[in-house]
Amino acid sequence: MDMIRECAPCKANLYLDVVGLRADGYHGIESVMTTLPLCDTVSVCKTGGGVRVRMTSDDELSGDLVSLDESDNLAYRAAKLFFEASGIEGYGSDIAIEKNIPSRAGLGGGSSDAAAALRALNRLFSSPFSTEELCKIALCLGADVPFCVVGGTALCRGVGEEITPIKNAVKFHGVITSERAEKRSTGDAYRAVDRAMCSLVRDRSAVRMAKALEAGAFDAMCREAYNVFGEACGYPDDARRRLAELGAPFVLMSGAGPAVVALTETNELAAALTDKMNGEGYKVFNF
Repeated sequence: MDMIRECAPCKANLYLDVVGLRADGYHGIESVMTTLPLCDTVSVCKTGGGVRVRMTSDDELSGDLVSLDESDNLAYRAAKLFFEASGIEGYGSDIAIEKNIPSRAGLGGGSSDAAAALRALNRLFSSPFSTEELCKIALCLGADVPFCVVGGTALCRGVGEEITPIKNAVKFHGVITSERAEKRSTGDAYRAVDRAMCSLVRDRSAVRMAKALEAGAFDAMCREAYNVFGEACGYPDDARRRLAELGAPFVLMSGAGPAVVALTETNELAAALTDKMNGEGYKVFNF
């Protein structure tokens, strides 16, 4: 086997809080994350040496691809870490990424691409690492990457490495829209949280969110929705407000934004939201 293709789904934060600055300088988080059907496709080929990454997109929602040095690409860094950790010599990889997830939008596209590259490489080279070991490698790449290795729905703590799977019994449909707002860096978002930490009032809970998901209680899940970055930085309210006006019961910015996720109990409402938002000029993905 010389080529593996992996789906790299986006993630949404149903709940996201920063619980303080740790002694090691990293921020502790508490988040409930779930994967959604909007996916990149990551194809990894075994080569005779070196690592190469190519990115393409035919999907309008993904917008302009981020132009950066190959060595700054998370999938590239994931492959380099894989070969260093495994000790495999004499081989390399060619990684092709078909982008559909909007870049720098809070949907974890780069993190998911890196996780997919790790999974694919592990399969290509006869699984030298367990899932837990892959997650340890993934943590070197960012807080979201370990979750993206595992996928599904989970309560994530620590700096993202403490992953507790949630048996999600809520069956939702919905809409993702790439908010028409300036994209902020994750670093800027964390700095805004640090400045606002003492003034933030939290009346929602990641644990209650997890219990609502396990119980299949959609309304209770909606009541626990929270994103500390939106509270500290200010939400990009254009799409968020419009989706709420149109009747979406759950509307929340994902990660540091500016992408917005709206969840519904029925496909009919999701389809209606899609039609209306598309008609108003938004870039929308329906699921």
